[in-house]
Amino acid sequence: MAAGEVTQAMVDFYRVHGAVKLPGLISREEAAAFREEGMKLLLAGPTGELDIDGANQQRVQLWKWNETMRALTMLPRLGAAAERLAGMPLRLWHDDIIAKPPHNDGPTRPHQDMPLWALGNAPGALTAWIALQDTSVEMGCMSFAMGSQHWKDLPKEVAHGHRPDIAKGSLQNVDEVAWLPRITIPLQAGDCTFHNGYTFHMAGPNLTDEWRVAHRVAMVDAAAVYDPHLPHPVIDGLGLDPGDGLPDRAFPLVSGWAEAATAS
Repeated sequence: MAAGEVTQAMVDFYRVHGAVKLPGLISREEAAAFREEGMKLLLAGPTGELDIDGANQQRVQLWKWNETMRALTMLPRLGAAAERLAGMPLRLWHDDIIAKPPHNDGPTRPHQDMPLWALGNAPGALTAWIALQDTSVEMGCMSFAMGSQHWKDLPKEVAHGHRPDIAKGSLQNVDEVAWLPRITIPLQAGDCTFHNGYTFHMAGPNLTDEWRVAHRVAMVDAAAVYDPHLPHPVIDGLGLDPGDGLPDRAFPLVSGWAEAATAS
């Protein structure tokens, strides 16, 4: 199987459960190089604006200003894998480098992504989470509530992970998803997971001596529209009206990534 190739079995699994692992998206050597660049960016400047729990450090929208990370964000085989899983044309929503410091015992609280994004219904929305080093359970790999992508009208404090019991890293009191099976997916360097925009997910604490570094690429339906139900830094200030489609310049279509990734 070629690097980054999605099989029909992966598609079927993703469509049922809302998350899937894709091994070997990039090589270990590539992952190490991207990790080095990502850590330089994190340590050289302020963290981003999308940290929902205070446990991570982030830099956002790297594709706009960092040539090295843009090549990973707009990797054509990443976009092709995402569109096959989603079953529709997609566009970039945002990217970021996200890192959890060593000995950080705070889990990322379980949440859904789509209710946090200033968009109308986008059933194809998904996020790729690319491990830039071996990422064990002890380092804080991702966990998912399988099948939870079907719950799209939960109270805001639940979907955002803001209810106090959820903020402690537990879904046991969320009636709709409490008894869904969970899957925790450790990754080797260069592997990635994809999860649907409505799949409840979280990352565990980093109990190791090393930084846990990942690169995320969030994608949405090419036909997604602006819905200002919630402020969001990647779209605020663009002058869009409710119901407007997303401009290609700010949210590039996956079909154009091969050209955009090499743009100066």
